[in-house]
Formats: sequence, structure tokens, C-alpha cells
Amino acid sequence: MFFILEKTDGCTYEDLLRFDNLSYPNKVVLTHKPYPDIKCAFQIKGYEKQGSVTDSYRYYKILPKRFYDQFNWSKFLNQ
Repeated sequence: MFFILEKTDGCTYEDLLRFDNLSYPNKVVLTHKPYPDIKCAFQIKGYEKQGSVTDSYRYYKILPKRFYDQFNWSKFLNQ
């Protein structure tokens, strides 16, 4: 199983810590800023000023990529 969490409105730092402490190896949390103490955190650039990750599935204005494609999904799913 794979577990994915997005740091959106309502998700607290404590929620991130609890998610990080789950005993499952295949997990990632997509965040708006770096969290060096959260091992499974991955920052999605472009959300720093918003305070959370919202609409990460939308496309860049000029690229045929979604914001969450900054994360290496292929590597994550094939580990």
C-alpha cells in the first residue's frame, strides 16, 4: 500500500508528525514548505505563500505538467 497526504487547510504540524511516525514504509506528504524534521515530507514549489497545498493537480500555465508532478511518482511507486 502507498499512503499520500497533502498539507491542506486544517492539516496541522501534529498531523504531519503522526503521519510521519506511521510504521508504513511507502508514504509521502506533499507540503508547501520544507519540513526537515518530517522524513516523508516533499515540498511542492509554488505554494510557499499560500500556507498549504491546494489544487496540486492543476497544470502549469505553459507546461503540460501538474504541480504534483514535481514529485517522482515513478520512483515512489516502484520502490
